[in-house]
Amino acid sequence: MVNGYHLLSYSRISTSYNILVLYKYDSFGAEIRYSILLTDKIPSNGILGTLTKIKNRTNSKEFAISQMNLELDFDSYTYEEFYKKIGGVVNTGLVRSPVLSGLMNNLGLNLLSEGLEGAPNDLLEIYSKECLQYLFKSPARRYGKDRSFERLPDGVLLVKNISAFLFDSKAYSNGFEFTSDDINRFEKYIEDFSEKYSHLFAVKSFIVISGRFNDSDEAILNRSTDLLSRAQVPIACIQAKTLAEMVAEIMKKPEFQQSIDWNQIFVKPVVKLSNLTSQIKKIEKDKII
Repeated sequence: MVNGYHLLSYSRISTSYNILVLYKYDSFGAEIRYSILLTDKIPSNGILGTLTKIKNRTNSKEFAISQMNLELDFDSYTYEEFYKKIGGVVNTGLVRSPVLSGLMNNLGLNLLSEGLEGAPNDLLEIYSKECLQYLFKSPARRYGKDRSFERLPDGVLLVKNISAFLFDSKAYSNGFEFTSDDINRFEKYIEDFSEKYSHLFAVKSFIVISGRFNDSDEAILNRSTDLLSRAQVPIACIQAKTLAEMVAEIMKKPEFQQSIDWNQIFVKPVVKLSNLTSQIKKIEKDKII
């Protein structure tokens, strides 16, 4: 998912054999499909026959991934080889900018800081993804061009192989204000994601990032409650500047990063810097780290 692939289907043949059909879009919008056999054993002819049927039915390219070196009539990779080929999480270092807070604040208000080039809304997506990825120490995926082909939020954060946080960034010069259409879209994003990945990830919250929110805290709580009742997922609103300030706080105390309960912070209707600093103070009082 981090590298732009989407799950089309999943077949659990047994505890040792699983077949995933993935797809991604090329630069021209064409869909490319792959049938992947995940195995910790040498596959039997029956398993290979099943893979061939799925490959033919989905018009996809087949290959295998295993902890072992397999000798097959098609491509196979060890996990290490596969990760090298597909590419891992790229840490661009954007979050280490000494002016991150002001930069994020401007982008959230649809403004460009000096030295930046591009559209503020695109840059806000990129910086928001990098900030969330840094805080959670987990891979994040910005969908980008894929939004032209599917109903998707700006991105998704995948945490400890069990949780997902969908996120949308809103660069509005006059501040962002929720409408009923926004909640409808969020609900569809969550439904679409859960339909594909609920057996792998549970969506914990829908994070909305902007320079300023025009709704009152009470109004945001009502919107969050509405989405929670419809999709079992709350809204978590955070100002772009606050997200950057959280990154700065963790950079001061990097040893605390894995002890922070980010799930607890990013399910609040309005996420504030104090939500993080209060946890940091408790960890300091424990004097364990």
